[in-house]
Amino acid sequence: MGNGYSPKELAAIPQRVLASQSVQVGKEEGLSAGGSIHLRVDILVSAVTVGSGITAKLQQKRFDTWADLASANSSVAITAAGEVTIRLLVERAADQADMPLAKQVRVVVTTAAGAAVTVDKVRLLQSL
Repeated sequence: MGNGYSPKELAAIPQRVLASQSVQVGKEEGLSAGGSIHLRVDILVSAVTVGSGITAKLQQKRFDTWADLASANSSVAITAAGEVTIRLLVERAADQADMPLAKQVRVVVTTAAGAAVTVDKVRLLQSL
């Protein structure tokens, strides 16, 4: 692609996430050898019941342990069917603590009481 991003589909889904669950959607994905300093994750969802809330977040693997990223930009609320996007950029001061991203990342969807969502696709785009 002209902008330097390389898209990867992360999931053989749709995958339903029911109330009060925290579920990895799609597969863990390896980033480029040096990690990544620009990352975009597009998540396509349907059959949304918001209930007490739904959140999609990005985690990275460091020292064999999965951890949430520190940046407020590393998660997004899901409030309706459609596409939601997580974007992390080294140019943005709030994201710099997480940069460069570790080589392994994953997307986790968490639902609160009364919430449910179907994750139809997860696509990761990265560049250095």
